[in-house]
Amino acid sequence: MNLRKFNKNLKKEFNNTFKDEIEIIEPVKIKKYSFKFRFAYLFIALFAFLFIQHITISIYNNGVDKSNNELISSNNNQLTKIDETKNISSQLKYVKSKKQSALSTILSIQIGCDAKGGNQMVDAPTSSDSNNSYDTNIQESGIEESDIAKSDGKYIYSIVHNVLYIYDLTGKVVDSEVVGTFFVYSRYSELYIYNDKVICVGESTMSVYSFDGFELSLYDSIEYERYISSRLINNELYIVSSDYLYNILNKEAVDNLYYDNCINPNYVIIMHKYNLDTKENSQIEIITSNTAILYASENNFYIASRNYSSGNYTHITIIDYYLNPVGTITVEGTINNQFSMDEHNNYLRVVSTDTTKDPLNYNQISIFSLENLERVGYLNEGIGLSRHTVRSVRYDGDTCYVVTYVNKDPLYEIDLSDVTNPKIVSAYEAPGYSTYLHTFIINNQKYAFGIGYDDAGDVKISVYIDNGNETIQIGKDVLIVPSYLNVNGYDADCYIVDRPIYTMANNHKSLFVYNDNEYLYIGGSVGSKKYVVFKIDVTQQEHVIDVYKEYTVNVEDDTRSFLINDKLYVIQNGSLIIDNWK
Repeated sequence: MNLRKFNKNLKKEFNNTFKDEIEIIEPVKIKKYSFKFRFAYLFIALFAFLFIQHITISIYNNGVDKSNNELISSNNNQLTKIDETKNISSQLKYVKSKKQSALSTILSIQIGCDAKGGNQMVDAPTSSDSNNSYDTNIQESGIEESDIAKSDGKYIYSIVHNVLYIYDLTGKVVDSEVVGTFFVYSRYSELYIYNDKVICVGESTMSVYSFDGFELSLYDSIEYERYISSRLINNELYIVSSDYLYNILNKEAVDNLYYDNCINPNYVIIMHKYNLDTKENSQIEIITSNTAILYASENNFYIASRNYSSGNYTHITIIDYYLNPVGTITVEGTINNQFSMDEHNNYLRVVSTDTTKDPLNYNQISIFSLENLERVGYLNEGIGLSRHTVRSVRYDGDTCYVVTYVNKDPLYEIDLSDVTNPKIVSAYEAPGYSTYLHTFIINNQKYAFGIGYDDAGDVKISVYIDNGNETIQIGKDVLIVPSYLNVNGYDADCYIVDRPIYTMANNHKSLFVYNDNEYLYIGGSVGSKKYVVFKIDVTQQEHVIDVYKEYTVNVEDDTRSFLINDKLYVIQNGSLIIDNWK
């Protein structure tokens, strides 16, 4: 008998003997690896469930995409008039939301890339007298834009800390009026001047004062929702404001309300038209997707609104001066600001950036015929290196200048003379980038200056020449740098201030610009309590930009200057600096 059999018999005999007192139970044999097999079966079942759910949701999402695409493509470039007898929501377009499966959530990685907006480019001041430059630096001649200070050549008007000051040309304060009632919560404490009227534009109120040379008196005022922008054309003041869509959905009556056919609208854009002579006030309302950017041409207003719900698009609504709707067009991606749009010879040109595309084709220019609102020209290759986004745009007749940037600053010159076939003429690369471009002419030769930032974030000023074949830089940059930096070894001319400010690069209306056909002068606040006028001498080979005048002012941030009858007036808090121009 072997040992195994002996042990078995012994256990049997023991159990039979003591079965009334204790029962010995045979140990259960555990199969090796059984837990791992069960875990594998559970994992396979879970994966099968996730896979089936993923396939089901994919089929659902494909149906949603098809339905949404049909809805999006139904736009016919016409604004839809809202029927006041019907429910407003029922007349709007809403896409279905897509679902995301648990499997795609686990496996997907979202990668995003933001496009930083650049800034702006404008036309030269329009003061007719060569010894004067007191117009606000604006985009289109004859279409006024509001600013913190204005001059009509007789008086200087300025809002400082919610107080409206009026100075005569001797520097005397003619009158001051506390307008804080309207501007306490306002980010837009700005002005217009029309004949004997001073128009103060605030966040939610516009007030018109009559000024007889001695004192102010309130002429009229209107209220509106959140202020976006405004323009003054002859005696008509246009104010654009916005409101949330849900605030008008339950209105009992609506009038002159339109819809730009965007998907999932959220906002209402209201344009007021106010006659400064008759006090007549009318308005048009546009249901759209987001707050808007306003561009005004000689014929129309263009209100651009980014749509986040139906892909990467911007809707541009067109309204004429009589507040009649003209139509709506759509461009890919986003636009920087008003200077990305331009109307010329009955065509609209738009530069936009779409970061959902191939990194080499982020930027494009689209040309639309205003006769049928159809796109007739398009260029989306070569405007920017890989992942470059647009930082500034300047239109000059049949030419468009575009600056893009990631780690270089190509300045592109684009020929738009053939609207069906825009072509890149040249590209000039330099460190940093320009957020503002401005063309000018000296002795029949076209030039441009750019204001922006170097790679370290300091404000820079550059000058370019358009020699007919290409646009290239001339001379060295001027950098506005803080005093704590060691500028030794900089390949640029440096203007040193204690605390730099950046309004010259960020606000086109802050610039003083004067061209006497020999030199171009540009002025602005460069630092806390520091205002400088630079002179551009295009005959110089290296130091093209030099300091012409500099002033210490009692203003911490931003101020303005005006050239009137060969004297330069620099605005301070409650006073003026008056200096001979030459």
